[in-house]
Amino acid sequence: MYWLFIYCYFRLGAVPLVHINIIRDPLTRFVSGYYFKRFGDGREGQRSSKFRRDRFMTIDECVERNDDECSNTKKLFYIVPFFCGQEQACREPGRWAVEKAKATVRDKYLVIGILEEYEDTLKVLEKLLPLHFRGIVDTMHNPDPETKEKLQTMSTKHKAPPSERTARILRFRLQLEYEFYYFVRDRFHRVKKELGIGREQK
Repeated sequence: MYWLFIYCYFRLGAVPLVHINIIRDPLTRFVSGYYFKRFGDGREGQRSSKFRRDRFMTIDECVERNDDECSNTKKLFYIVPFFCGQEQACREPGRWAVEKAKATVRDKYLVIGILEEYEDTLKVLEKLLPLHFRGIVDTMHNPDPETKEKLQTMSTKHKAPPSERTARILRFRLQLEYEFYYFVRDRFHRVKKELGIGREQK
């Protein structure tokens, strides 16, 4: 629905939207999502999980058993389809979808930040869109009590880091996602450099 909304918005002749987003390292995103589906986070009654299938299977066990959840390339293909669009081919792991997603970023996005560089992402938004983001870095460092309480409950429960072997296998299976992630990260670093913000992360 998100992409359909954007395309309709342009087609109806409205003022062009400014597109921004934030993405994260594909492996850390997958690990977090894997455990979130099983255990939710600290907001009981709002985001507690109802996941029942193999709920207590660790991600290491999932990879060791070659379970569909950790081996099905279509299920692992997540970030690229979002940016690729509505075409069916966007759901098929492959070169076309990755290049289409990259083209969407180049053509439609002012900036896409990196969660691993969250503060720098906010600094970039502050400079590029001051009307909407002025003071956001100060707010991050000094949140009001209500926001601070909410932030403390947003971490996924029972999230166990994968073993080195599991991480290596999953990175291989996520290689198309990583190609897109590195493309976005390099683009973000160029924006940071142009704006004189921070240092690039290796």
